[in-house]
Amino acid sequence: MTIYQMQQDYVSDLLQLNSWFDKYEFFVRIAGMVDGLTEEQKKEKNLVRGCQTKAWVVAEENNGRMQYYVDSDSLIVKGMLNVMADVLSDHTPQEIAASEWTLWQQAGILENLTESRNNGIRAAEQMMKHLAISRI
Repeated sequence: MTIYQMQQDYVSDLLQLNSWFDKYEFFVRIAGMVDGLTEEQKKEKNLVRGCQTKAWVVAEENNGRMQYYVDSDSLIVKGMLNVMADVLSDHTPQEIAASEWTLWQQAGILENLTESRNNGIRAAEQMMKHLAISRI
């Protein structure tokens, strides 16, 4: 599945949710379904700059495909980061570099976040893309 197709699947899921409470619950559920990072992985170099809460992104390249691992002190942010990691993992650095992240806009997520949380999510997007580009 392409990055665009995976984003569209999440957009479809999110648009079916009627309230912001339901959307927040969606992200909290996702956060609870995955393991976080180890304390060793929560290094300064993996910290997302500009995020209101502490959030980390770790990237590895395996057989030419990126794998992202994420964590945050906030369950909502952790859930959102896990959606991003799910969409971008298993794609090549070139595919990630050429992709456009539109999921949050299409699903109407960013307009309901605080400015600082919005900035943090955008910083995480940029960090994930940069980590892929640095491997090209």
